[in-house]
Amino acid sequence: MDKVEDYSGEKVLYVGERVKGKYGLVKAKVVTNDKREIDVDYRLKYKGSDWYVYDVTVVGVSLVKSYRVQFNNIIKQSSYEDLVKRLKDKLAAEE
Repeated sequence: MDKVEDYSGEKVLYVGERVKGKYGLVKAKVVTNDKREIDVDYRLKYKGSDWYVYDVTVVGVSLVKSYRVQFNNIIKQSSYEDLVKRLKDKLAAEE
């Protein structure tokens, strides 16, 4: 969240949290410069001695579900190996 605040300069409000066993949910709102509110939910899992974010939902759209759809389309059109190659190529291009 610090990176979001640093990058955009917009206000981030933490509006709630919930913990159930090893899973947690942090609810936030990003308030834009023109006063629009954007809902952001962080889904977390407790592992070892730390909490890890495993999904981010922005205005009801899950990052994990979006990637899952994209990955499934690539696998259906070509193969799992092609998906892995594309991901590795993308990472190498970003270095």
